[in-house]
Parts: sequence; structure tokens; C-alpha cells
Amino acid sequence: MRRSTRGRGMRMVQRQRMRLSLRQKAIIGSSLMVALAVGITLFFNVSDPSNSYGATSGDFRSNGTGNWNAPSTWQKYNGSTWVAATAAPSSTDGVITIQNGHTVTIPAPVTVDQVVISSGGTVVLNSGVTMTVANGTGTDFDVSGIFKNAGTVTINASAAMTYQSAGKISA
Repeated sequence: MRRSTRGRGMRMVQRQRMRLSLRQKAIIGSSLMVALAVGITLFFNVSDPSNSYGATSGDFRSNGTGNWNAPSTWQKYNGSTWVAATAAPSSTDGVITIQNGHTVTIPAPVTVDQVVISSGGTVVLNSGVTMTVANGTGTDFDVSGIFKNAGTVTINASAAMTYQSAGKISA
């Protein structure tokens, strides 16, 4: 309380406090929780999966545009750094990432697993060529970029191809 000395007598002026009811507190708390949940969901669904994980020994990534079966198209992670690959990746290797701006063409039959086509990356499956998606560890074929399919795709039992919101398939 505060005393006012205006005029002749003293009068008491009382400040009012704003108090939130239990219902108002619950509404504010729930709103904050929903906003947090939506934010986390958007982060994990919109972020590029190739940037979400650290590289592990045996992972491959595209080194530029080229053919899948050409070692010069690839780099391999040796546990501490990316080095020039001595062979093309296979379904028994780690994660195989096609990077932004790179186009990797599949000119001959291949079996793949844990392939990630990053946003801005492209994989072209030539006409008359079969690509088999194996069911191994992790996501089998994840497309955030472009997959141009003029060939045949065979998906092994329990294997899956996943298209992110920006991922595209074309013939």
C-alpha cells in the first residue's frame, strides 16, 4: 500500500496485483509444451538427414558428378577424414550419401543400402538397369533430392525407400 498526501487528508491507495488462475496457468503451460513439440518435430522433419549424423568409418559420399561404379566418383571415411575411394560403394558398406550439386548415374546393375540423396543431389538409374534396395541397417534409400528412374527398382523384403518432403522421383 502507498499513502497519498494529496488534498487535506491522507488516503490509502492499494495496488492491484494480476494473479493468474489455475486454469490460465494450465493453458499457458500447455501452449508452451505444444509450441516446443511442434518446433522439435519441424526441426527433425525438415533438417537434412545427411547433416544430422556424424560420419562413421566405412561411409561413402559423392566426390562429384560421375558413374556409381567409378571409384573416382566417391570418397570414403576412414575414421578420421574423407579420402579418395579405391572402390565403388556396395550394400555392405556404411551410409552412402550423394551430396548437393552432384549427379551419380547408375549404368550397371547394383545392390544398394543406406543411400541418402541429399537435397540438391541426384541419382540417375539408366534404362535397362536394375537397382536392388537391400534391407540392412538404418534407412535403406532416403531421398531428399532427386531420383531419376528409367530402369527397374527391386526392393527386398522389409527394405524401404523413403521420400522426404523435398524429395522427387522422375522418369
